[in-house]
Formats: sequence, C-alpha cells, structure tokens
Amino acid sequence: MTITVSTDGSALGNPNGPMGWAWADHTPHAGGTPGHEHEGDCDAGGASNGTNQIGELCAVLEALRAQLLHGLGTRMEEKRMEELQRPAGEKPRTHQGD
Repeated sequence: MTITVSTDGSALGNPNGPMGWAWADHTPHAGGTPGHEHEGDCDAGGASNGTNQIGELCAVLEALRAQLLHGLGTRMEEKRMEELQRPAGEKPRTHQGD
C-alpha cells in the first residue's frame, strides 16, 4: 500500500507556543495544479502549547491514523456485505488474517 500525504506542523513562539498541524491526502489524477492534487481527505488541529517538531510529528501520526481507520472501515464494510449476501445457514468463508 502506498500513502501519499502532505503534512506540516508549526508553533508560534517555538518552543512553548501555540502549536498546529495539518495533513492532506493526495491522489494522482485528482485535478488541480500538478503536484497539489488532493482527494479532499484532510484534517488539522493544534494545542495551546508545543514545538515545531511536535506539530510535524502530530501531522504524520494523524495522517497515518486516518489511513488506518479508513482501511479498517473498508474491510468491515466488505465483511458486512459478505454476511448480507450469504444464504441463510451457510457458514462464512474464512479470510487469511481473521
């Protein structure tokens, strides 16, 4: 799996100033300026106290968390669809890693 995101973090009055972070998920062929395409999946946040480095790391961590949650949600939806399509009384198929 390849994840392509842009991340950024900063702090005013570094260290110990208001800190912020943001990320944007990129996908090829999404339109927009080349190199600046993004699918729309993005997030941002901050804290009242932090450093530039903490902001940078928070952006990466939150981007990875979002990708993980998206992947888990997709897998759960696939499993639920299999359950709904399975004839009554038929045993579920097993998947590797389940």
